[in-house]
Amino acid sequence: MLENKKAAGTLRYMAPEIIKGLEYGPKVDVYALGLILYEMLHGELPFGSNKDNIKENLKKGQYKLSEALTSKCK
Repeated sequence: MLENKKAAGTLRYMAPEIIKGLEYGPKVDVYALGLILYEMLHGELPFGSNKDNIKENLKKGQYKLSEALTSKCK
């Protein structure tokens, strides 16, 4: 069931639905977990570190995976 809730938390870990003010459900937690795993593997977040970069790169869906990651990890 989707619910429309007020956004709370850190922009860096928010799913696009939350940032855009759309309805969202539990899948946003899975998205946040993916960001945390990415950060653990790369030492940085996929969409940048400042608010403007995060929003712009998130809209474009742009991020890079390290060449050092195994294919299984990717």
